[in-house]
Amino acid sequence: MTATLKGTTLSGSAVKTTLMNTMNSIMYTKFIASEAGVKVKVYAAGDDVLIIIPKDSYEHFEGIFWKFYTRPGREGPYGLG
Repeated sequence: MTATLKGTTLSGSAVKTTLMNTMNSIMYTKFIASEAGVKVKVYAAGDDVLIIIPKDSYEHFEGIFWKFYTRPGREGPYGLG
């Protein structure tokens, strides 16, 4: 899976910032689903995301998810760089 998001929108532009946050949220979620080999439905508005995932794939998806996101108090590298 490949995706490219390019932009120069700074915080403060209600339309552009929200749109790019939405696109970023969708692409991150789809990337993680692709890495996990799981089909998901994604609904996003800004950085608020609803992910619908098959129940039997949840634990595997969650394991991959935490490789790219971090929990409070976790140290060490995470994310796409």
